[in-house]
Amino acid sequence: MTTPDLTPFEAVINYTFNDKKLMQKALAHPSAKPGNKEFERFEFLGDRVLGLSMAAILLELFRDEPEGHLAKRQAVLVSKESCQTVAQLLGLESYVLAICDQGVLQSNLMAILADAVEALLGAMYLDGGFEPCYAFVKHFWKDLFQTSKEPPKDAKSTLQEWMQKRGYAPPIYAAIGVTGPAHDPIFECEVQLIKLPSFKGKGRNRRMAEQDAAKAAVDYIKGRGK
Repeated sequence: MTTPDLTPFEAVINYTFNDKKLMQKALAHPSAKPGNKEFERFEFLGDRVLGLSMAAILLELFRDEPEGHLAKRQAVLVSKESCQTVAQLLGLESYVLAICDQGVLQSNLMAILADAVEALLGAMYLDGGFEPCYAFVKHFWKDLFQTSKEPPKDAKSTLQEWMQKRGYAPPIYAAIGVTGPAHDPIFECEVQLIKLPSFKGKGRNRRMAEQDAAKAAVDYIKGRGK
């Protein structure tokens, strides 16, 4: 598999790497480069860099909001769905080396691209520190900051509030198992509810699997008009 020319990508992200190898490793998924352990390490770091950058930006943008509202905004803005939106904005598919499983090509690809956004942030932090990461997040997430004047609610929060209003015990989330290859695991969780069926969900980590299960429960509740 030929490594794409990443020079145009630096113009896209408005950042020039001092160490080009960091960028190359951040954009080479283990499915295509099995020996590249740095991708997941960069992703781990980038997840934290994204969270800190987002917290600082939200404090600046929403000066009158309490911590709870800011936390809800952050949860949505750092989600895999938001990272996928940014990946599409960057045209990241043209620059990431990855091999996707047949039959789930598009969903698998989008998950990889979301991880690559975080890996890129991790590499950028190692190369240039926090300042370029903050500028990157502030620029490429700008359209997502104003999608709602009210703090958004994720599926778990929505389900929790629905149960509380009816005096029911809170949802219980349980891990069911993990499938898939080591470099691209799929987690499965179940949410158990009082007076309702249980619902299962899948995701690239346990948090995403729990959100998927909660979404299934919320969709069921809305479908029944409850």
